[in-house]
Amino acid sequence: MARSTSTEQLIEAFDQSGNSPPRRARRPSMRRGSPIAPRDHNPQTRRTGERLLRISEVQERLGIGRTKVYEMVAAETLPCVKLGPRSKRVPESALDEWIQRNTQGAQDTVH
Repeated sequence: MARSTSTEQLIEAFDQSGNSPPRRARRPSMRRGSPIAPRDHNPQTRRTGERLLRISEVQERLGIGRTKVYEMVAAETLPCVKLGPRSKRVPESALDEWIQRNTQGAQDTVH
């Protein structure tokens, strides 16, 4: 298959300039954690305005390991919402209350 003259001229021009030919633009990623991915898929949460945190977000906020967060959820120390057989979320208000309760208890023992 023969190339058209204009294509050959473009390739030659790019070779001489040392630049690579322009690439086709990529579509933005919609993977989880992507800044443009929708953060809330649960219609119930959108209706109430309550934000549900992923386990990784809880882990980051508390500064503990993922396994410890799952242990707290399993022991019902930390309330969670099941969105499916393998997906759990922690309501942001519940996490804030848990932090407040445990911070207040820690302050009482220090004084």
